[in-house]
Amino acid sequence: MGDKSMGLAIGESGGVVMAKVIRAEQKRFFFDLGSNSRGQFLRISEVTGSDRSVIILPVSVLEQFHDALGQFVDITRSQGLTGASHPNVRTVASANRRSEN
Repeated sequence: MGDKSMGLAIGESGGVVMAKVIRAEQKRFFFDLGSNSRGQFLRISEVTGSDRSVIILPVSVLEQFHDALGQFVDITRSQGLTGASHPNVRTVASANRRSEN
């Protein structure tokens, strides 16, 4: 979302191009940018213990999602509700699997 130079070069088999994990309190949030036979997507998973919730966004709506989320960030900042200034974010290596012929 913030890195406009990131391409979606995905092999024929699809898969995850980029992944990030954010740890917050007792939860982990996984952000997986990838593709499948139905198109390109961002999958956001929330994991708490053995519970998992997932939303999948087509890349065509990412800008709208970013704008809406940004509005909530602005509101929480203006109300002094922001969290730690340095969140615990870990970038996971790309899982892009291309077959080398």
